[in-house]
Amino acid sequence: MTRVDNEICRRVEMMIRRKAFWSSEDLDEMSVEEMRQIIHELRWHQKVHDAELSAAQADLDAVLALAEANNQLAQQIEERKHVEQAIQVERNKFRSILDAMPDGVYIVNQQYDIEYTNPVVEKEFGQVNGRKCYAYLHDRTEICSWCKNQDVFSGKSVQWEWHSLKTGKIYHRIDTPLFNLSGTISKLQIFYDITNRKQAEKELREYEKQLRNLSYQLLTAQETERGRIARELHDELGGALAVLKLRIGFIEKNIQSDQTTIREECKQTRQYIDEIINNVHRLSRDLSPSILEDIGLTPALKWYIDNFARHYKVKVVADIEPIDNLIQKDHQIMVYRTVQEALTNIGKHAYANNIVIRVRIGGDSISFFVEDDGRGFDVETLSAIKSSEKGLGLASMKERAKMLGGSLHLSSEKGKGTRIGFSVPLTKGNIV
Repeated sequence: MTRVDNEICRRVEMMIRRKAFWSSEDLDEMSVEEMRQIIHELRWHQKVHDAELSAAQADLDAVLALAEANNQLAQQIEERKHVEQAIQVERNKFRSILDAMPDGVYIVNQQYDIEYTNPVVEKEFGQVNGRKCYAYLHDRTEICSWCKNQDVFSGKSVQWEWHSLKTGKIYHRIDTPLFNLSGTISKLQIFYDITNRKQAEKELREYEKQLRNLSYQLLTAQETERGRIARELHDELGGALAVLKLRIGFIEKNIQSDQTTIREECKQTRQYIDEIINNVHRLSRDLSPSILEDIGLTPALKWYIDNFARHYKVKVVADIEPIDNLIQKDHQIMVYRTVQEALTNIGKHAYANNIVIRVRIGGDSISFFVEDDGRGFDVETLSAIKSSEKGLGLASMKERAKMLGGSLHLSSEKGKGTRIGFSVPLTKGNIV
C-alpha cells in the first residue's frame, strides 16, 4: 500500500473513530482519486461494521434464547420440585396407610430384596436385617419353588393361601405389581391370618358331615318306622276292617226280608268299609312303597304318578327313561321320596291342572324335572321366611338330593307355575 493509501486509511479510521466528517477545507485538498479511495474504504468499513453488527445481533439473539431456555428450565425445575414434593406427600400418605393396616404388607423387588415391611409383618416375622424375602419369610437359602414373583413381575395379580411353616399359621395372600417411577416393577403383597377361619371351616365341614350322617340315620329310621306303620295299617287295621265287612255281610244276610231299610244301610256300610280299606292300602303304600322292591324304581314311579293323577284329578304327562340299573338300591327310596314330595306339594298347594314329569340320563348324571301350571309363588319371599316357619317338604327334598350327591333347584313365579329339578350324579358308586 502506498503512502497516500496509508494516509487515506488513517484518515478514514480517524473519521470513523471520531464519527465525524472532514471539513470542507479537507475535502478541497483531496484529489478525485483520494476521494474515491476514501469512499471505497468507507463502504468497506460499512460492510465490516454491518457484519459485526449482524454477528453481534446473532450473539444477542443466542444469549436471549439461552436466557429464555434458562427461564423455562428454571420453571420446569420448580415444577418438578413441586411434583416431587407432591409425590413425596402421597408416598408418605401411602406409607402411613400401609403402616396403619391391620393386614401384613411388604414390598419386594425383582432381586428378592425387601424394600418395605409394615409393623404387622415385623411383628409376625421380626426385623428384615437385609435378608432376601425367601430367607426372611421362609428361612430358606434359595428361591422358593412356589414363588409367585415372576407372575407378578409380568403384570399379573394373584391370590393364594400360604401355610407358613415359620409361624404355623395360614394366610390369604394377594400379590400385585407395583410400578415404580424409575420404570421398574416391584411386588406389593398383602396377607392376613385366616388360621381361625380355616379351623372354623374345617369344624363346620365336620359338623355338616355329622349332621348329614344324622339326617341319613333319621331318614332311615323314618323309613323303618313308616314300614312298621304301613304293615300295621295293612295287616291289623286292614284285617280288622275286613272282619268288620264280613260281620256286616253276615248281619245283612240274617235280617228279615221286610227290613229293607236296615238291609240298605248294611249295604252302604260295606261299601264305605271298602273305601276305607282302599284308603288304608293307599296310605300303607305311600308310607312304605313295597312296590319299589317288587317291580323296581321306574315302574314304581309310573304307578305312583298314575295314582296321584286319579286322586287329585289332574293331567300328568310322564316321560321317564329306565333308570333302575343306574341307581343303588338304597338310594332308590330317596329318589322315590323326592318325586313323591314334589307331587304332594303340588297336590296340596299348587291347584294345578297340568303336570309334566321328565327323567333324563345325560353325561354323568340323571336329571329329574317336575313342572306344573299352578298358581306359583315368590321364591324370594319363601327364602326370607324363617326355617322354623317353613314346612319340611322342600327342606327334606334338598337334603335327600345332597345325600345322593346332587343338588335341587326351584324356580317359580306367581300365576306361572313352579319347576323343581334335581340331579343324581352317575359315579361308580351309583351303578349296580
